[in-house]
Amino acid sequence: MRDLRYVLRIAGVLFLVCALMTGLLAVIHAKTADAIAANEQKKLEETVRLFFGEKASSKETDAFALTAEVSAVRLVSADGSNVGYAVSVTEKGFGGEISMLVGVSLDGKVRGVSLLSHSETPGLGARTGEEAFRSQFIGKSGKLTVGENIDAVSGATISSKAVTAGVNAALAAIRGEGA
Repeated sequence: MRDLRYVLRIAGVLFLVCALMTGLLAVIHAKTADAIAANEQKKLEETVRLFFGEKASSKETDAFALTAEVSAVRLVSADGSNVGYAVSVTEKGFGGEISMLVGVSLDGKVRGVSLLSHSETPGLGARTGEEAFRSQFIGKSGKLTVGENIDAVSGATISSKAVTAGVNAALAAIRGEGA
């Protein structure tokens, strides 16, 4: 009987600690959610300016979801003219999901690729986020294939194929949208 009381007391203490930590985590999340959203918007705007220059605005004048993994925002300049698309894509890489932003010009060519988040292996798959790999997409359109018109990161073929698949999905989505 004594052992049962001991186990119940330990279980009760453990439950209280877990409940307290869950509540603390919920409060921290609530207080930081706005700052996180603002930082993500700032990163989006910086990426859009990198792809299209200062003339582009990421103001969501015409956002549209194309599939569960692909959504796009039509970008406009200060005078209201279209400058291209910022396409958000998520693909499965070696270490998990790779979220990226692909800039596509009105003529259907890649303006830039930026990895927003990934769980790829440091020193291998994570190198797909480096400029040396991402820059080979710029100016290309049509079907892109690792080994043909895209060079894979050595030792990170799966990650390289995932990023290439994401760029292909962005290009296909915009072609389907009538860009």
